[in-house]
Amino acid sequence: MIFSFFDNSLNVCNVVGTPGSSFGPSGEGYFRLSAFGHRENVIEAVERIKKNLK
Repeated sequence: MIFSFFDNSLNVCNVVGTPGSSFGPSGEGYFRLSAFGHRENVIEAVERIKKNLK
């Protein structure tokens, strides 16, 4: 399921993220937007995702 979310966020929302499972078993079910990005960009990405989930 997380990979479909990843695909949708990339192709519909124009938001690049990383499935948490890429970081090992503890990351399963999570989606990483940024480790080093600016807060404003993360907020914008979340707003784009929220807008397109409706």
